[in-house]
Amino acid sequence: MNKLLKIFDRFWAWRLGNNEADLDNARIEPVDVIERGSKETWIIFIPGTAYHVPISRKRFTPRKGNVIIYALPRSILSPDAIRLKKMFMSFYKNALRTVRERKIKKENLKILSSSMGSIPAFMLANTHGCKRFVTVAPVCDLPREIEESLATRMMLIRAKDYGYSKKRIKEEFKEISPKYNHENMDGEIEISVGEYDYIAPSKAMQNLARKMKKEGKNVKLSVHPHFGHVLLIWLFKIKE
Repeated sequence: MNKLLKIFDRFWAWRLGNNEADLDNARIEPVDVIERGSKETWIIFIPGTAYHVPISRKRFTPRKGNVIIYALPRSILSPDAIRLKKMFMSFYKNALRTVRERKIKKENLKILSSSMGSIPAFMLANTHGCKRFVTVAPVCDLPREIEESLATRMMLIRAKDYGYSKKRIKEEFKEISPKYNHENMDGEIEISVGEYDYIAPSKAMQNLARKMKKEGKNVKLSVHPHFGHVLLIWLFKIKE
């Protein structure tokens, strides 16, 4: 089973690592807004590959509350580290502005994310606070994971063409890593990871979840045995 999951994740890692991210045309604004006249609002950050598949999008969309969805580009990895970092910062800033313009209080805000969508999600939760935070197959410590992930290993090789050293990329990505954007988080925190995730290795996030628990945060960590990155995302369904 482990070998099959690795093959599956390796295929997606090859696609992610070799397809050039279209950062110039990335849609930073919400791709979908569902108004239900509720006090509670969900802010969702998911990969474009998940959003554009109707079944997956439905599983990530709560049936209650207002819903605002951000879809990351289908091809998201770029060897241009600074531009990639700016894109994630733009998603975060747009979401924060949306929350403030709508005057959404933290006790009425819920945040859901998956994969690299966890980057702006953690930053938003850490800055504004939220009632409930849910993340699935998230990244955690980017400076460490870029060497462990099957996808970002390929990105590191291509980054040399842009003049970026491995050290420089790690420095750029540290600021936006969930590991360094969790201190102010409160409310319910639900983290789901796959035991055999070869795209966003889960060990760092498991360690972070345990650390957050020791800090007194309300954290529920679910480690899914025999699940890889892609399988965990495709089979996820939000529980309300």
